[in-house]
Amino acid sequence: MGTARVEKQVQLNAAGQFLLNSFKNKLSDRDYVRGTATQAGEFSITVDQANHTGMSEGWIYDTFETSLMPQKEIHLAISFHNHAVNVRRNYVIYPQTGVIQEWTVFTNASPKAAKYSFPAMFQQRFSDDVNNLDFHYMTGGGNFTGSQILTPVKLTSDYKRVFDSYEKPEAVSVDGKFHANPANRKTGASVWHQFYALRNRAANDGVFLTFDYMGHWTSHVECSNGNITLNGTAYVSDLEVRPNQTLISPKSMTGVFSGDLDDMGNTILDYVYRYKWDYTKDEYFAKVKANFRFWGATKGPWGSQRESMFDAIDNMRYIGADMFFYGFGWQDATGDWNNVVPENNFKQVNDYVRKQGMIMGMWLPVWNAYYKSRVLLEHPEWRVGEPGPSPGLGTVPFAGYGARLNQALPEVIEWELNVLNSKQREWGPHMWRQDGNPVWSEGNDNDMLAQSENYYGLLKRFRDENPEAGIYGCASGGEAISIEATRYSDAQQSSDGNVLHYDGYWTTLFVPPDKLTSLSNILFNSQRWGKPYETYNRGNLRQSWTVLMYEPNAEMAFEDKEAIRKDIELYHYLKTQNVVGKWVKVYRPTVSQNADPTYFLQKMSQDRTKGYITIRRYDAMKNGTVVIFPKGLDTKRNYTVSFATNTSEATNTGDYWMANGIKLAPMHEGEMVFFNISNRPGMGKDTVAPGAPSNVRKLAASYMSRTGIELNWTAANDNNWVSYYEVFKNGKPIDRVSIGTFYFTLDGTLSDSFEIRTVDGDGNVSGTVQAKS
Repeated sequence: MGTARVEKQVQLNAAGQFLLNSFKNKLSDRDYVRGTATQAGEFSITVDQANHTGMSEGWIYDTFETSLMPQKEIHLAISFHNHAVNVRRNYVIYPQTGVIQEWTVFTNASPKAAKYSFPAMFQQRFSDDVNNLDFHYMTGGGNFTGSQILTPVKLTSDYKRVFDSYEKPEAVSVDGKFHANPANRKTGASVWHQFYALRNRAANDGVFLTFDYMGHWTSHVECSNGNITLNGTAYVSDLEVRPNQTLISPKSMTGVFSGDLDDMGNTILDYVYRYKWDYTKDEYFAKVKANFRFWGATKGPWGSQRESMFDAIDNMRYIGADMFFYGFGWQDATGDWNNVVPENNFKQVNDYVRKQGMIMGMWLPVWNAYYKSRVLLEHPEWRVGEPGPSPGLGTVPFAGYGARLNQALPEVIEWELNVLNSKQREWGPHMWRQDGNPVWSEGNDNDMLAQSENYYGLLKRFRDENPEAGIYGCASGGEAISIEATRYSDAQQSSDGNVLHYDGYWTTLFVPPDKLTSLSNILFNSQRWGKPYETYNRGNLRQSWTVLMYEPNAEMAFEDKEAIRKDIELYHYLKTQNVVGKWVKVYRPTVSQNADPTYFLQKMSQDRTKGYITIRRYDAMKNGTVVIFPKGLDTKRNYTVSFATNTSEATNTGDYWMANGIKLAPMHEGEMVFFNISNRPGMGKDTVAPGAPSNVRKLAASYMSRTGIELNWTAANDNNWVSYYEVFKNGKPIDRVSIGTFYFTLDGTLSDSFEIRTVDGDGNVSGTVQAKS
C-alpha cells in the first residue's frame, strides 16, 4: 500500500504471523525495515492475560476489502482471527501525501466474556543508523512553563524512554517564569503531545508519527540491536468484552519526509490542508477575537452586564475584530446552562454582531456540570467519580468547570448534543467554545477509550447537524490538541498562558498557525482593552489573536485604539496576500548566535512568493542587534524586504537573503519582516483616493433592547485596501467602522445629519455621503 512518497508492505506469512515487512520513504529511496530482525507485529492486545500480537503465530486469514472514501482516500481493511479474537486491521492511504493512518478493531471470538487490556495504538520498528539519528518528542498543552517544546535526543544504542500521559510535566523556566502545574490532568495531550519524529541527520530524511487519543496512554521508545521501536498503548486494564463485542484501538498516523524539521512540518500541514480541512469553515477561521467575560456577583450587579456587552461590541466595530467571544459567567450553573441574566438575550446579541459582519462565540463546556445541577440530580450515575462537590471553582455554580459527565455513556452524548443543538436554535448560528477536560477518570481508566471515541464522534455530529456553526477548541488550553480534534475546530486555544513565547512555535509543526489563537498568552503578552498599547503584542500576528475586553467601558487613548486597529487591519490584509489562512507554510528561521531562534517564526504563501516573520516579546534583545536568516525562499526569485517599524526596503534574491540574513540594528519592539508585501496599509505608496460608499441610509432602530439610529451603506472600492469608514454627525467626526457596513448609535435622532466617507490603508479619503432616511 502507498503513494508516490511512501510504501508500506505487510504480510500474513506461512507461520500465521501478521508482520511489517517494509516501510519505504520513496522521497529518499530508503527502506526503514531491513530484514527479518526489523519485522514487527502490526498490533497488540492482551486477552485474559494472554498477549496476542502480529508476532504471534497461528493467525488465520479471512478476507480483505478496499473502498474509496469521500475525499478519495483509500481504505484497506484486512481481517484474520485465532481462537480468541477476530482482528480487522485498517489502513487509510492518502494520495499526494506520505501519510498512512491505521487502527485495529478487535472482536471477542470466544463464547464467553473476556478481559481485554492495553490495545496498541501503534507498533513500529525501524532500522536506521542510530549514530546519525535524532528522536524528537514534544511536551504537551497543559498550563506549565516548558509546555509545547520540541526536544531532540541524539539516540544511542541503549536508549530507552517511557512516556506516560499521567506523569508530571517536564516543566522548565521560560521567560523568567516557572510554573509546574502539578494537577494530574487526564486529557491525552496535557503532559505530552501525541507526536514523535525520527530524523537521520546524514540522510536528511525521516519518519513522523502522531496519534489521537484523549485518555490515559503510555508509549515506549527503545533502541536495541540496531532497531528503533515505538510502541504506544491505550491504558485499559481488564475491560470486559462480551462475545461478538468489539474494542477499537485509537488511531495513529505514520508519514515520511525529506529535509529538516520545517520540511517535516510543512509535509504534515499539507496533509492537514488536504484531508483534515473538511469541517473548517472560513466564516470562523483566521478571525480576530474579542474575549468578553463577566464574573457575575464577584464583580458587581448583574444589570451591568448588558451595557458592558454593548460597549464591547462597539469597541470591536472600531478596531475591526471579527468575533465576540463570551467567556464563562453567563450561565446559572454548568450543567443547567441557563442564562443567569434573562434580560441579556443572546439571540439579540448574535443578531446585532452579525448585522455588523461579526460572529458570536459562546463558552459552553457541555461535559461539565455543577454537582447540584439538574442533570446530575436527575442522573447521578452520569458523573465520573464519587458524588459530592468537585474541588476549587467546581463548587461555585457560575464560575468553574464543575464535575465531569461520563462521555462513555451514549445517553450522555445524546444529552450533550441536545444542549448544543438547542443553543444553536435558540441563539442562531454561532461558535461553540469548548473548555475543560472532555475525557476524565477518577480511578478506573477503562471508560476513557469509549469517552475518547465518543468525544470525536460528538464533534463530528455537532458539525454535521449544525453546518452553519463553528467550533473553538479548548481543553483547559491545549490539552486536547491533536490532528483529529483540530480537524473539527475553526480555532484552537493552545494553552492557558504559561506556554509564554513558545506559543505557536513548535505546535505549528502539525496545527495550522491561523487555527491557533493567542488568548493562550494572557500571562505574557495579550492586549487588554483600556490598557496602553504594547507594541510587542504584534508578535501575536503569527496566528489569529485576541483582544481581552474584560473592562470594555474603560477609557482608552485614541492612539492606543488606533494601534490595535492597525494591527488587526494588518492581519486581515495579510490574509488577502495568502500568507494567513489555508495552505500557509511555516518555517523557523535561524538567527545570529546572540539570539534565541524560538522567538522568531516565518510564514510563507503556498507558492513561497510572499511571507512575513514575527517576533514574540523578547525583552532580552530589545534594541539589540539581531541577524535573521530566513528559510523557504525561492533561491532565484527577487524578494523585497520591508519592516513594520519603518518604511525602508531592500530587494535581493532569495538565495542572497538566506545566505546573508536580514540585519535588525537595533531590533525594535514589535518588529516584523515582510517579503514582497510592500503595498500593505501604512506604507504610503497609495496616492489614489478610494471610492465613496453608496446607498447610505439612516433609520430608527433597536438592538439589545436599546433604541437609537442605524446607518447602512454599500461597501466602497479601492485600488488596494479599504481601511475603515468614518462616521460624521452634523459635520463632526464621531466614530470609525473597521468591519462591516453598519453603524448604530444611541446618540442622535433622525433629524440629525449623518455622513459616511471611506478611508483607505494610506489615509486617502473619499468624499462624504449623507445618509438618507
